[in-house]
Amino acid sequence: MKKIVIWGYYGSNYGDDIMLRVILDYLIEKKISVEVIDGYNNNLEERLVDFKSNSLVKVTNFRELSKLKKLFKLWDLKSAKINLWGGGTVFTDEDGDGNYKFFRALSYLGGKFGYVGVGIGNLEKVDRIKHTRWLLKRSVLTVFRDDTSLKRANIMYKQNDYILAEDLSYKYFDDYRKSNQTKHKLEPYVLLTWRNLIGYFTEAEELKLMKNTLDSIKGIMMDKGIKNLKLLPLDSKFDEASCDKIIQLCKSLNIEVTYDRNLPINKQTNLILNSSYHISGRLHGSIASEFFNVPTVGLAYSPKMIYFYNSINSKKFLDIKHDEINYKNLVSKLKEDSEKISSEFIQSASKNLEILDNYIC
Repeated sequence: MKKIVIWGYYGSNYGDDIMLRVILDYLIEKKISVEVIDGYNNNLEERLVDFKSNSLVKVTNFRELSKLKKLFKLWDLKSAKINLWGGGTVFTDEDGDGNYKFFRALSYLGGKFGYVGVGIGNLEKVDRIKHTRWLLKRSVLTVFRDDTSLKRANIMYKQNDYILAEDLSYKYFDDYRKSNQTKHKLEPYVLLTWRNLIGYFTEAEELKLMKNTLDSIKGIMMDKGIKNLKLLPLDSKFDEASCDKIIQLCKSLNIEVTYDRNLPINKQTNLILNSSYHISGRLHGSIASEFFNVPTVGLAYSPKMIYFYNSINSKKFLDIKHDEINYKNLVSKLKEDSEKISSEFIQSASKNLEILDNYIC
């Protein structure tokens, strides 16, 4: 039986978990054996509890293995059809490095690796650029989710078989909509999905951005007669430290806030699509909002968010490295028009799976 190994930042991140589920559903439908690597000790087996009874799916907590057991595991994984990194901004200075350490080891052992639905973020450090170039040269399948990432890849290591396809989340949201998940009549609320900004800003700078954002949100709530702010960390492992600070700031500003932690992705999606307004600190929160036509302003901390808004011809974001967050700017951006996400985006997202199917077969 053919076997695929899936790597990624899974178990705590909304966008990455969405992409994992899209890939898993596809591979299970094709009756392909899948081993999912939990590389971040994110309790992934529990997050994938609905796949537990499926004999085709296995979860390995790679992070907990000793160095020797990791080596033996890599020796086992090298025989897979492909070790696939599924989704995310995987080539960056601050976060992902393309899984360089373990994909390099797999390559030396004779294994094959590739990437589907990935992007390039801030990438200026010499060693990270070298690692990215090394990985691109040896990847047997590389699918980028945005044109800018593809162009940057060609500058670093030019080859003709890079592929462009839209983010896999479009397929998830389309399937979600078709499953009769609709808006519910709830008390109106503003949703804030704050992204932990350490690595992009100093702690003092992030705190100032938080205060400015909350002051602006309070003005919108007063204007619209909205009494409740909901706070949702879209990365339960990374964003909660910042959200805890926001809770304290809300108390000092007399903002009534509800903090929703550790929700499964369907409930996170429900919170987004039912919100009256969404101030979005993460890419896939913004994609969900735009897909479901929720009035949203993206707080673009990274080029990937700007790439997204450009792709839908929208200016409904603030580049928080350069634009001031204040009430006037937030309201102005909420009034901006954006194009409805067309079926072409969904078709292009499905292309990721078609490409994977062609490689496997």
